[in-house]
Amino acid sequence: MTPCGRDQQAKRRTRVLVVVATYLPGFRSGGPVRSVSNMVRLLSDDFEFWVVTRDRDASSAHRYDGVEPAHWTEVGEARVWYGPAGRPRPWEWHGLFASVRPDLVYVNGLFYSQSILVSAMRRLKVGFDVPMILAPRGELSQGALGLKLLKKTLFLKLAKAWKLWDGVVFQASTSEEAAEVTRILGAECRVVRAANISLSSGNGPSGTRSSKRPGQLRLLFLSRVSRKKNLDVAIRYAASATSISDGTTELVVVGEEQDRTYSKECRESAAAVPPRMKVRFVGAVPHEEIRNWIDAADFLILPTRGENYGHAVVEALRSGCPVIISDRTPWNDLHEAGAGWALPLESPEAWVETLKHCIAMNEEEHRRLSAAARSFMARKEIEMSAEGASRTMLREALAMWNGRAVAGRIAERSL
Repeated sequence: MTPCGRDQQAKRRTRVLVVVATYLPGFRSGGPVRSVSNMVRLLSDDFEFWVVTRDRDASSAHRYDGVEPAHWTEVGEARVWYGPAGRPRPWEWHGLFASVRPDLVYVNGLFYSQSILVSAMRRLKVGFDVPMILAPRGELSQGALGLKLLKKTLFLKLAKAWKLWDGVVFQASTSEEAAEVTRILGAECRVVRAANISLSSGNGPSGTRSSKRPGQLRLLFLSRVSRKKNLDVAIRYAASATSISDGTTELVVVGEEQDRTYSKECRESAAAVPPRMKVRFVGAVPHEEIRNWIDAADFLILPTRGENYGHAVVEALRSGCPVIISDRTPWNDLHEAGAGWALPLESPEAWVETLKHCIAMNEEEHRRLSAAARSFMARKEIEMSAEGASRTMLREALAMWNGRAVAGRIAERSL
């Protein structure tokens, strides 16, 4: 990371101000960091990205090394402003808008405090009046809203009453998320579908996947340890399957333990599993190390309450690791492709029977699943064309805003 000093004579690209809770070099918060950093990396030929974020990783009390808070710093293809806790404040935002002069604002998360602040300033036309895209990042899914339901419901009612997001374009990663946005925020919402951009943590198929042995099951839980992700459910179902089988199970948990109370509950559950099962907590790892953990696993397990995308699922499938996930993700058709299972959370028996089958599975059957997983993800990535969709989303937001501005000027002249 270096202080900004780029050639000011370079051709000016469309300038995008990004608001996100965590950015590079952070990795603990998972999907949002990857989605935003991948977008910056792939779209920087047409767009100039200025990122405002925290000066530390998720759940960390320590600032990033080499970061000068409240100053613009070059990080890869972006300029990044790292703010200490509680910043930027409203008057600092005013100064940031004035210095960046964005053509477009791209906000990540509905309930992030800075997202709310920027949305309010835009609504009041304080500091800036430009188009804005808001990416809910799965926060409107049934499972996500079920956590702190009363607080979120009250906020959403107040936001709609005040028209906090009037004229905002919402990004939906899937058709399911688009339906969630319109169902909760109203059919009048402008929603543009653009899948999250996912780049592999490795370079294509590794060819070094470990062999699957009958009677042995290696599961990988690759996600933040939070109630939404349901690690306790994964432990419980795996324990039940192990107890009624003749084999052994190892569950490796790779991800940030963000909720200490919930993490303690999960560790207590892990301590009570049958003798033929082991649970290992690794913690968060840098993105470039994720591929190694995937290659060492037989299956990814993720009984999530809801995902708008699921970077971990994509990484696993791309690497040839079949998945056992809930039916609350965009990947419910993977079973038909032979790439794994998408099971209802309301059916514990289905989970236990599937896991029992996986314990007994031999190498030949697992190899077929692995090949199907790669093929399924390759086909899906062609269908989604996430890079092109994201580029189009940014351009459409600008076009919609420009059309609205022209219409406003015509109306004024007619009075």
